[in-house]
Amino acid sequence: MVLLGVAVLACVLAGLMAAVAERRRRSCRAATARWDVERQALASELDAARHGFQAMLSAFSGGAVVVNRDGTVVRLNAAAARRFGTTVDRAVGRSVLALTRDHEAAEALANTLADRRERTVLITASGAAPAPPQSLRLTMVPVEGTGAWSVVIFLNDVTELRRLETVRRDFVANVSHELRTPLSGMRAVVETLQDGALNDPAVATDFLALLAGEIGRLTQLVDELMDLGRIEAGNGPFQFAALDPAELVRTSVGRLAHHAERAGVRLIVTADGEYPTILGDREWLGRAILNLVHNAIKFTPVGGTVLVGLAAEPDAIRITVRDTGIGIDPAELSRVFERFYMVDAGRGGPGAGLGLAIVKHVAEAHGGSVQVESVVGRGSTFTLRVPRRQPPSD
Repeated sequence: MVLLGVAVLACVLAGLMAAVAERRRRSCRAATARWDVERQALASELDAARHGFQAMLSAFSGGAVVVNRDGTVVRLNAAAARRFGTTVDRAVGRSVLALTRDHEAAEALANTLADRRERTVLITASGAAPAPPQSLRLTMVPVEGTGAWSVVIFLNDVTELRRLETVRRDFVANVSHELRTPLSGMRAVVETLQDGALNDPAVATDFLALLAGEIGRLTQLVDELMDLGRIEAGNGPFQFAALDPAELVRTSVGRLAHHAERAGVRLIVTADGEYPTILGDREWLGRAILNLVHNAIKFTPVGGTVLVGLAAEPDAIRITVRDTGIGIDPAELSRVFERFYMVDAGRGGPGAGLGLAIVKHVAEAHGGSVQVESVVGRGSTFTLRVPRRQPPSD
């Protein structure tokens, strides 16, 4: 009986152990299944995040470059490849120095890889010909826990910002120079009067006339700067009305007839016939035409000709001012409408270099445009187009 009881107990224990083992197997299988689900979900999330990040890099218009711990390019988007004048396939596997051809960028990357701190550096990239060089801001961002990815370099094109910065510096320098000239003349006149010239009525009268001339020049400069500033800010005091373009041209050019005669330049106006009316500001459009003609006379030698023409286009009136003057170098054509920029100032005589800038902004304020064509030694042609419609109000 004892042996039978032991046998039964053994069977019972074996059954219990088998049941426990089965429960454990089922539990393990369930846990494994849950882990597989979680692992697959996590892998999917990581894969989606990786693809999303890669898509973001590809879509980043400024350009993005990914480098590993050795400073080798492992990935970049098409925008970055274009900015460095290469292709994605050719760039991958190269060093950042070989890609950028800039030692400062390579040094900044080496420092970022060493201390894991974000850095920014400005470089000049030549890009693909015939595109002009670009100023690029490289922001180097360390990336942790991404395997081969160690640093992501984001590229931003700051060429226009650098150009505007240069224009601002030039503007400050030029306006300082233009203000200093009349102020120096005024100071010299005042000191001369103080030294005794004031006691000689004839001499004092001449010096006071010089002083008045310098004050007038200074006042004109300040007025033109204020006018230009208001126009650029969209606050120009324009009064739009229906205008006869032929009458506007003849009146504006007529004011310079005596000036052209004194300069020994023939001034010819071809604005006869009927032309569609335009909507514009008489004073400012007249001033723009006056500036173009005055500029043409100033740069035309004695015996030359300035021809002012008028023509109707389907949607605009075209005013041309053509001269037989000294012309403009091709390298300067893109800058003639900048404030204070003067072409061959030594031969053109005095001036602040604001006339053509005012013409450009008046044309744009009317919804029009102004262009220039020129051949050195043969003359220049300025074309002012004014739409036959009123520009939208501010």
